[in-house]
Amino acid sequence: MHKEIWSFGRRTTEVWSNVGGFPFPFAPIPGVFLQHGIAALRSLAKWGLNIFFLSQDNNGEALVMMGTAYKADIISTPAISDAIGNYTTISDAIGFCYQQGSHIFYVLTFPSADKTWVYDLSTQLWHERAWMDQNGALHRHRANCVAFAYGKTICGDWQNGKLYNWDLHSYTDDGQPIVKLRSFPHLVSSLDRISYKQFMADIEVGTDIDPADDPMLSLRWSDDRGVSFGNVVHQSLGMTGQYKTIPSWNRLGFARDRVFELSWTAAAATALNGAFIDIEKMET
Repeated sequence: MHKEIWSFGRRTTEVWSNVGGFPFPFAPIPGVFLQHGIAALRSLAKWGLNIFFLSQDNNGEALVMMGTAYKADIISTPAISDAIGNYTTISDAIGFCYQQGSHIFYVLTFPSADKTWVYDLSTQLWHERAWMDQNGALHRHRANCVAFAYGKTICGDWQNGKLYNWDLHSYTDDGQPIVKLRSFPHLVSSLDRISYKQFMADIEVGTDIDPADDPMLSLRWSDDRGVSFGNVVHQSLGMTGQYKTIPSWNRLGFARDRVFELSWTAAAATALNGAFIDIEKMET
C-alpha cells in the first residue's frame, strides 16, 4: 500500500517501509502500530489507498476495519458486528472490492455462515446480499471473486465456477429471481395508539416489464417491534409504460409501534426512494 507493507498479525498490525538496510531492507515505521489484527486472511481487500479486513480486538469482538494513512477505523455498525460475532466460524471470510457506476463496494462473505454483507464506500452504508434458491431459501451471494476485464465487471460463482457479467441491467441471478427487501424504521409516537390510514411506496415503476409477468410489490408489517410479521399484501408495480402507477395500501389498522417491510422480485429496473405514510393519532 503506497509502496509500504502492512504486516498483519492476529491481534496487532505494523506498517513497514523500505529503509535500505542490509541484508534486509524493510523495517517497521516508528510510532505506527495498530491494535487490530486480521481474523480472516482472505477478508483482506484493497481499493485505492484504503485497506479493508475483518478483525478481532483483544476482547474477541469481530469488527470490520478500513485502514487508511497509518490508522484503521471501524466501519461495521454495532448491528453488523453483533451478527458477525454470532457466526460459529469467521476465519473463512472472503472479501473483495469492485466498482459499479459511482459506487465502490466492499463485499464480505462468510461461507460457513452462508451470509454476505456489503459496505458501500460512497454512502458509508451497509446492506445484505443473498441468492434465492428454487425453494425460496436465501443463501450467501453467488459472487466469490471479481475482476474488471474487457470493459465488464466479471464475477466468479463460488458453487459451479461460472463467470457472470455483473451488469446493472441484468435483473436475475443466472435466471433465478433477485429478492429486493427493505425494512423501515420503527414508527412510534410516544407509544400512543396510531391509525395507519395509507402507505404509499415511492418506487420506480413501469419499466422493462415482460408482458407475460404481472409484477407485484409486497408489503407486510410487524406490531411487536419486528419480532414477527403478518401476511404480505400485494400491489401492482405497473406494466411497461405505466410510469404513474403508485403502489398504495389503505386502512392498515392500529398499533403503538409498527415496522413496515417492502419486498419484490420483478425482473425489471426498480429503484425504491422511500415511502409516504398517512397516520392519525387516536384519542385516549
